[in-house]
Amino acid sequence: MRAQLRFGARTGEIRIDDSRLSNHFRGPVADESISTEGLVRQAIELPLDAPRIHLACTPEDRIAIVLDADLPDAAVIVGPMIESLCGERGIPPEQISIVHTDAASRGNIDDLIESLPDEFADVQIIEHHPGDAQSVSYLASTSAGRRIYLSRSIIDADFFFVISECVFDGLTGRRGPSSTLYPAMSNAESLLYARRLAIDHRASLDLLHQRQDCEEIAYMSGLFYGVGVSRDAVGQVDHVWLGKFDSVQRAANLHLDHTWTINRAEESPDLVVAVCSPSPHAGSWSNIGAALESASRLLGPDGGKIVIVSDVAENPGPALQMISRDGATWETINALRESEEGDSMAAIQCAEAVNSMTVYLLSGMANDVVESLGMVPVASLHEIENLTRRAARIYLVENADRVHVNVPKVSIYGKQSSEQIEEEQSDWDDDDE
Repeated sequence: MRAQLRFGARTGEIRIDDSRLSNHFRGPVADESISTEGLVRQAIELPLDAPRIHLACTPEDRIAIVLDADLPDAAVIVGPMIESLCGERGIPPEQISIVHTDAASRGNIDDLIESLPDEFADVQIIEHHPGDAQSVSYLASTSAGRRIYLSRSIIDADFFFVISECVFDGLTGRRGPSSTLYPAMSNAESLLYARRLAIDHRASLDLLHQRQDCEEIAYMSGLFYGVGVSRDAVGQVDHVWLGKFDSVQRAANLHLDHTWTINRAEESPDLVVAVCSPSPHAGSWSNIGAALESASRLLGPDGGKIVIVSDVAENPGPALQMISRDGATWETINALRESEEGDSMAAIQCAEAVNSMTVYLLSGMANDVVESLGMVPVASLHEIENLTRRAARIYLVENADRVHVNVPKVSIYGKQSSEQIEEEQSDWDDDDE
């Protein structure tokens, strides 16, 4: 089999013997008959469980558009919405702000600024800095008593909505309008709390999403409208949902569960070739960490070999440097759980993988940097082909950083673990009575 791989901003071809290839996951392919702009305009005309968005504000309102700025072609998505607000409601462009986080790709933000039409030149682009105490305002406390802060640009706005990619996400379980609002648009303490919660609960994405309180905080903030965007296997927009934010999230969840979920087979592969997703800009270590998580789940407890295909060239962050300095030991992993560094999740995913499996990495990094992280550097796709010739069962996963791998429940005393827990809980409830 010949496969044309897209990873980061690079492409390349790989050949794998069909007799050794047990599975190949790529992801959905967009319908090319409708453009991204067409999908956006269709969503504006037919919102989910809500009136058209321009009817929710007045010409005097100050508008904040909270943007997941890692979206490709962000201007194509934002432009028609600004056009609706300005043209159909008469809101001056200077009263509209696009608010994004400082974690957004600089390349994406530059592309957005350059691509907005000239008539929207007065729209403000605001970068939210979670570490700047002056950039946040107190919102309220959650039902659990946590004090919540949000970007001052959002709280001061008369009307705001969120545009987010809808994708499985290591920080919040499922990224969408509510989880792009919080914790990304909160303060540094909230982001640290969210990262540590994610590290402890990442085995169950839905439980993680629930524990992050994203929906509760969205309702507290007054969020009503959300825009969800999904991408296909090559990074093109294939769905756009606009409407009541929780209705948008439900529609997106159905799509994710149907198209971006892999159920691990009973017979595990002995080699997983995990390809990071395509992007106009180079990949990141967070992509590598997520790809390693997916590949590790596919291999299962017996382990095996993982090949990560990426074009990442950025130097490892502070948490990843702990692995270079101290090794991928369990002591290091425990220390990383308490780390306040932003790359702690990626570092833990890398450390856990290299601690129990052989990991090969194709990247733009120097060999000594890759080796210091406990991985084996790979120079080319041709070298990966050589590795596949020594494997009996190969799983090729494109977009490995975007998929969710379902792991079968382990039987306990002859019954599924979930059933065992439910029966024990029922027994405890009976005893209490």
